[in-house]
Amino acid sequence: MQKTLFITGGNGEIGKAIVAVFEANGYAVIAPSSKEMDCSSEASLKSYFDNFAPVTIDAFVHCAGINNPKPFTEVTSATILRSFQINTLSFLFINQYLNQHYHEGTRIAAISSIYGHISRNKRLEYTTSKNGLKGMVQTLSLELAGRGILVNAVSPGFIATELTYKNNPPEVVKGLVDDVPLKKLGKPEYIGELVHFLCSDKNQFITGQDIIIDGGYLTGGFQA
Repeated sequence: MQKTLFITGGNGEIGKAIVAVFEANGYAVIAPSSKEMDCSSEASLKSYFDNFAPVTIDAFVHCAGINNPKPFTEVTSATILRSFQINTLSFLFINQYLNQHYHEGTRIAAISSIYGHISRNKRLEYTTSKNGLKGMVQTLSLELAGRGILVNAVSPGFIATELTYKNNPPEVVKGLVDDVPLKKLGKPEYIGELVHFLCSDKNQFITGQDIIIDGGYLTGGFQA
């Protein structure tokens, strides 16, 4: 029987890479656009799932996210709430809606970031929301373990995407590459392959974890 993946952020570069790997492995993919389901709006989520066709969900991947760097002096309740709604809270609410469609063997993965482990200037909103996401993953893994559902996070380091180049001028990108022990940026497909493994039947005992995929950056490269 064909398996089904539900993914948010499936139109982004990492999201597209994840979708490609799952499709190559025979999954049917449900990937609503932000116009169909706006993760920053609880009303939009409710409207989408009120009309959601009954289907068994074998994997849910939360890849939707925003990162708008700004000094802490410019953070407002509106901007930080938007970061939390998209990066963190929508993961919870979508799990609540999809819960009835899960089964023993369903796998859940949240795309987090190394900024759930370290921080950087002007990343208060992003870092805080990703730390919250990590805590959510840990708690859900405990609450869903009795049903045989595995829940994990994946924390990419610096990946060669438009967002990386948007938020970092060329000289900064070069410095990041120099600080990664493997001396390169990651590729979106690296994330796709890891997420697929965590959501596949090959994963039978990994849950509640935050898997860092950063070319060794956090191991000490950024201090070199």
